[in-house]
Amino acid sequence: MKFHWLIYLFMTLSLVPAAAQSDNTVTQIYETYNEATVYIQVGVYFAASAFNHPDIIRKIERHLDIKILDDYFPIVTGSGFFVTPSGYLITNWHVVDVTDLKEMRENAYWGVMQYIASSEFKDVLSAAELQTVMREFKPLFLESKWEYRIRLVSGEYLIPEVITSDKEIDLALLKVSSGKKFKSIPIGDSKNLKVGSMVVAIGYPLQSPFYSIFKDFKSTLTTGTVSAIRKDNWSLQHTASISPGNSGGPLFNMHGEMVGVNVGVVSSGNNIYFSIPSEKLLSWLKDNKHQDVAEENEKDSVKLGSGSINIANDVLETGTSFFVKAKDDCSIYLDDVLKGTKAVLLSDLSPGDHFLRVETKTTYNGIKVRVKKEIQDIITYEPVMGKFTGNLFVTSEPEGAEIFIDGVSTKKKTPAPLSNVTENKHTIDLKLSGYFFEEKEIDVPRKTITRLEYKLVKGYKVSIDPLIIPKNAKIEFFTNTGSKIDYSDLDNFWLKVGKYKAVISGDDFYTKEVPFEVGILGTTIRFKVDYYMAKIILRNLEPESTVFLNGKDVTDQVKDSVLTVRMGDCKLLVKNPAYANFYAELTLKKDAEEVVEIARAESFKVASITNAWIGYPTLAGGVALTAAGIILNLDVVSIALTSSYSDYTTFKYVTLGVACVGVVAVVVGGIFTGISLYQGGQENAEKVKESRFLLDFTFTEDNLPMVGILFKY
Repeated sequence: MKFHWLIYLFMTLSLVPAAAQSDNTVTQIYETYNEATVYIQVGVYFAASAFNHPDIIRKIERHLDIKILDDYFPIVTGSGFFVTPSGYLITNWHVVDVTDLKEMRENAYWGVMQYIASSEFKDVLSAAELQTVMREFKPLFLESKWEYRIRLVSGEYLIPEVITSDKEIDLALLKVSSGKKFKSIPIGDSKNLKVGSMVVAIGYPLQSPFYSIFKDFKSTLTTGTVSAIRKDNWSLQHTASISPGNSGGPLFNMHGEMVGVNVGVVSSGNNIYFSIPSEKLLSWLKDNKHQDVAEENEKDSVKLGSGSINIANDVLETGTSFFVKAKDDCSIYLDDVLKGTKAVLLSDLSPGDHFLRVETKTTYNGIKVRVKKEIQDIITYEPVMGKFTGNLFVTSEPEGAEIFIDGVSTKKKTPAPLSNVTENKHTIDLKLSGYFFEEKEIDVPRKTITRLEYKLVKGYKVSIDPLIIPKNAKIEFFTNTGSKIDYSDLDNFWLKVGKYKAVISGDDFYTKEVPFEVGILGTTIRFKVDYYMAKIILRNLEPESTVFLNGKDVTDQVKDSVLTVRMGDCKLLVKNPAYANFYAELTLKKDAEEVVEIARAESFKVASITNAWIGYPTLAGGVALTAAGIILNLDVVSIALTSSYSDYTTFKYVTLGVACVGVVAVVVGGIFTGISLYQGGQENAEKVKESRFLLDFTFTEDNLPMVGILFKY
C-alpha cells in the first residue's frame, strides 16, 4: 500500500514541471502572437447626417455606452493573422465573402432590430421611437456601401485589399499597405501533427449587437488536442474551442508555429472544431502564384523564443547590443547621433525606446528600437532602403470619397492610409458623388504621417449640353478667384453654390470663357463656339449649280462664288444639269483661301433611237431564247428514256446553253432599253471627246431613279 502511494506521489511530482512548462509555452504563444492576430470587419458606416432623428440613436448610444453615429457598424466579423511583415494576412473566404449581399444585409438588419426590440430597451425607447429606428436603419443596412476593415491590438483600424479568395478551400489572402512592418506568424508543417498533439487557437469571438457585452475588446485563447486528422478540406479536428468570430484565426502547435487556419464548428451536443491544415494553405498560395508570401514568411516571421527580429508597428525589440548591417556610404544615426557610415555594432544601449535611422542622399530607413535587458541575443538588423517618403492618412466626412494624388486616382476611398508618398508638393483631391470636389495642396514631409481631414460640402449637379460639345474640346473650370477645379467625369460633376467660369478650348475654334452660376437645382452650361474659318473660291461656277459640303446643301451660303466654312477636312460636290458632277476633297487651314477651278465636264448621252434599236430586239430575243431553253429542258427526261446516253447529254448541254445565251441577251437588252427610255425625246449627242465614263445616279422630283452613262472631258 505504501509502495503504491509512493509511485502515485512520484508520478504527480514528475507531472508538475511538465504542466508548468506547457502553461508557460501557451502563455508565451499568446504574448508573442496576439498582436499578429487581427479582428476583421465587413460593415457599413452610419453617418449622423443620414438620420432624420439622430436624437433617438443617441439614446441607444447612452444606454450601451458605445458610439454608433459617425462610426462603422460590423455586419460580418472574423479573425485573421499576418504572415509577412509587409502586411499580407490570411483569413477564411467566408469572412470576407459578400456574394449573397442582399440576404446578408437583410439578416443583419433584422438581427439588430430584434435586439433593439428586446426587453433590454423597453425603458429606453417608446413604441413610436422603435418604429422610427426601424424605418431609419433599414435603408442604411440595405443600401449603404460595405467596407472591409481590420483592427489591430493597439486599437488602430486599417483598410485591407482582398488579393485573392477561394470558396472551395475557404481561404482568402489580404494585404494592408500602410508602410508599416507587422509582426508575422511563422507557418509550420501540419504533417508533423499527430492525434493527441496539443494545439492553441487565438481569435476574436463573435460580438453581440453593438458590442453591448464586451467593452474591453480583446482576443481570446483556447487550448485543446488534435482528435482526428482527415483527408478532406477541414482535415484537422481538435478540441480547442472556436467561436463563430474565431473563423480565420491561427491554430498553433507547441513550437509557436501556425499549423492550421480555424474554420468552423459542428454543433451536435458536444461541439467539434475544425481547422484547415497549413499544408493546404501553402499549396494554395503556390497554386495562386503567391509563393513569394510563403518565402517572405519563412525568412522574416517571428520565431517563438528565438533571437529573431521582433518588429511590430515599426518597433524593433532587441537587447542592449545589436548589429546594423548597412551598406557603405550610409549614415547611421541612433537618437540623432551619428554612429557610423557603414555596418556597425551598437552596444551598451540603455533600456527603453530609441530611434534608428539609416540614410543616403536619396534613400532612407527608420525604425523605433525598444531595448530590453532580458533579451540576451545579439540581433542583426538589415535595413531595407527606400526613397524619402511620407505617409498620409486621409479622412472625410462623409466617408467613401475617392482619393486622387496629382489628378491620378489611388483607387482608395476614405478613410485610408496613403503610404510611401514621395517627398514633394502634391495636390490631394477627394471626389464623391453628390459633393463638391475638394482639393488640398500639401508639402509631404519626410518620414512622418500627415493627417488630412476633409469636410465635404454638399454639391449640385453641373452638366454641359451634350449637343454643343465640340469634338476633342478641352473644358476647364475655375472659381471666381481663379482657382482651377479638377474633375474626372463630366457625367458626375458637382459644385457647391456659387459663381464659376468654364473655359472651352480646341484645335479648330477660338477659346471661349463662359461664366455660370450654380444654384440648389444645379445648372446646365450652354455655349456657342466660334470656329476658325476658311474661304473656298469657286471659279467657273455656273448659275444653276448646286453646291454640297460634306453632303449638306450649302448653295444659299455661296456669295459671289465664295463659300466661307470651318477649317479642316471637307468634301465638295458641285452639281449642274448640263455637266457631270464635280467632286473634290479639301484640307482648309485657318483664315486661308482655297481656290477651286470647277471643270466644265459636259454630259454626253448615247442617242435614245440607237439604244432602242439595240435594246428592244436584244431584249425580245433574249426572252425567247430563255423560254426555248427552259421548255426544251423539260423534255430531257423523256429523251433520256428513249435515246442513248450520248444523245441525252448532248441535248442537255445544248438546251442549257440556249437558256444561258437567252439570259445574257435579256440583261444586255434590258440595259440598252433602260438607257433608251431615260433618253427618250433627246437629240443625238455630239461626238464623244473622251471614252472614260461614270454612272451617275440621280433622282427626279418624284424620287424616281434615273441612270445615265456620263462622258467627261
